[in-house]
Amino acid sequence: MQNSAVASLDDRSRIAIESYSKEADVLTEQIELAMSRQRAEAIIATQQKPINRNLIRLAVVTAPETYRRRWTAETLEWIREIAQIFNKKSKRPFPSRFYFRLLFMEPFGGADVDEIHEIIESILDEVALLSLPSYGRAGITEAEVLAHLEEFHFKLSEAISNGSFIATLSDPFFSNRPRR
Repeated sequence: MQNSAVASLDDRSRIAIESYSKEADVLTEQIELAMSRQRAEAIIATQQKPINRNLIRLAVVTAPETYRRRWTAETLEWIREIAQIFNKKSKRPFPSRFYFRLLFMEPFGGADVDEIHEIIESILDEVALLSLPSYGRAGITEAEVLAHLEEFHFKLSEAISNGSFIATLSDPFFSNRPRR
């Protein structure tokens, strides 16, 4: 009996050490992510497409919870990577308009409902290829998707710029909001 208690303590110690080690890695990584504006733009520009596709998936696709959790986890990981980027000169995050322009304005700023409809149809085709047992299209319009993306990216950009991107996690994209 005592051996299992010791083993359990050892497991807890190992987990605590691993957790501490991961936190140290994140801090080290943050130091390494001080970069020029041009390099930051290039990195964020490559991340915006998968982030936006997953946000649209989360908004328009009714899918089993395992898929929704995976899409959420992937999206949050990409957002964390962006949140760790900061200006090499000022040692601070970039202004919110910098993130908003790259994440929303460039891909969607002039988009109309027809363009969003094409993106949604493409995503629904991808999901159909997965042969999910209970997937469908949620009852959200293209205009609502576009408005929600704009609002989400505005909040996210403000939060990253203020160093508090975690505030965006309460967004309906990442919750099990009721589907129409």
